[in-house]
Amino acid sequence: MKKTDKKTAKNTKQPDKKEPMSEKNKMILKAAVLFFILAAVVGALITGSVYLVKAVCYENSNYILRNVNVASNGYWHNRNNIVGKYAGLNIRKDNIFRIDLNKIKEKVMKIDNVQHCDVRRILPDTIQINIIERVPRARISRQPDYLLDETGTVLSRKYSMLPTHSLPLLTGLHLKEKLKLNNTVPELYNVMQIIVRTLRYYSDIEIVAADVSNKDFIKLYVRYAKGRLRQAIMPNTLQGVDIRMKALRTALIQSHAAQDSIKIYNLSFDGRVVCQ
Repeated sequence: MKKTDKKTAKNTKQPDKKEPMSEKNKMILKAAVLFFILAAVVGALITGSVYLVKAVCYENSNYILRNVNVASNGYWHNRNNIVGKYAGLNIRKDNIFRIDLNKIKEKVMKIDNVQHCDVRRILPDTIQINIIERVPRARISRQPDYLLDETGTVLSRKYSMLPTHSLPLLTGLHLKEKLKLNNTVPELYNVMQIIVRTLRYYSDIEIVAADVSNKDFIKLYVRYAKGRLRQAIMPNTLQGVDIRMKALRTALIQSHAAQDSIKIYNLSFDGRVVCQ
């Protein structure tokens, strides 16, 4: 018998058989293939949507800005071109879908006397700007071009539609460096709130002027029922203001009925009125 050499034996050895893929691995492979197919489909849909939106909206001549409408409760009502210019809007150039409404709002809020605004698109070609303007509540002595609203914010007389000659006059100011348009002066908040509160809840009392030269006390020059001009001294605080206003009103009614000669009502003693 012939001996089979090692080399021949090695060549005649049966090849190894690969183990079949387990059911778990098959499921993982199928899931991976399905995931990639879905990702490809979603990617194609997103890409198609972007191009569709771009073609339909951003590059559609039907959505070119043609109108800027401004609605307001005062001076800026229907001043469409001026407000549009302040806002940086370009008629017949801007696409309304490319306009950043928040940036437009920020620019409009910087316009003199504007307190609040709302900006929105009206398809196909209009930007609507709704403005709430600040209401002047007082004049400033020796500053004829400036007014104040109820928060102590400085307004321009130029843009006020209301008659201002009858507004209360603020005197004794030492804050000229703060009297800039659209700047709020915290030191004047209390006196402005007293003026507005009197106008709303004690309308039979007219505040003609207010002296704020003393940081601790406010001197009000008031009339009751169009009567004599009298002076009321109040602490420069809003705490207990309604109690003091009611006490002042009672004292003014009595003085008006008696036609007395009282000139000063001091209300700086916890709601009690000291007459002089």
